[in-house]
Amino acid sequence: MRALHWASFLAALAVVLAILVPPAFAQQSIFNILQYEGDLTIKIVDTLEELYDLCRLPNRSLLACSTHNSKGCLIVMVNDEIMRKRGYTTGLLFRHEQGHCNGWGPDHGGERPQPPGAMVLLYLRPKLPAPDAPATTVRTKDQARFP
Repeated sequence: MRALHWASFLAALAVVLAILVPPAFAQQSIFNILQYEGDLTIKIVDTLEELYDLCRLPNRSLLACSTHNSKGCLIVMVNDEIMRKRGYTTGLLFRHEQGHCNGWGPDHGGERPQPPGAMVLLYLRPKLPAPDAPATTVRTKDQARFP
């Protein structure tokens, strides 16, 4: 009887998710959609050797790793320049490792290919203003240009 109750619940949940979840998220693992809500520490390292030393995993193609317990999660990643040389971005690898913080297993069940447009050319990326440039205010389209 109890198994039937859970089966009915899961079937109803699948229908609700199919209706409410936008198509862009339909193929994503639930672990990668959810933000990690625990205590999160992110460490960025400058070399692959430092990453391999901290992660202590046999895979030498790693660009990031994470470990978590019931209280928090630690993500270790190489800097953005190294990631981009390998065809990844900080955002992509952060979302991947955040999935592990949320309980996504090391088997990477349901992993998707890198989405198109996830990496842009250098000249198209946002840049910080030069140190001597005047401060600017970012406005939304709804904010008046003049008071």
